[in-house]
Amino acid sequence: MQEKIQIISDGSLDLSRELTRERDILVVPFYVSFDGETYLKEGVELDIREFYQRMVDHPDVYPKPYVDYLVSRKFLLPMPTT
Repeated sequence: MQEKIQIISDGSLDLSRELTRERDILVVPFYVSFDGETYLKEGVELDIREFYQRMVDHPDVYPKPYVDYLVSRKFLLPMPTT
């Protein structure tokens, strides 16, 4: 019996959507903040070009990442069947 293997990445790997679809790679998004208060979901509310443009426009601001581990966990562990 052959087991299915799922490749999982977080969004920081910057894989193209074409590649993730073609190779069936699951991307777990993370959130990023430039002001320490407002967190944007990468790839949904903040695309990669905008992310890097903000870094260029504000070189003195280091973006803070945030991963919702409860959300990420559902991608990594099988859900209970009860």
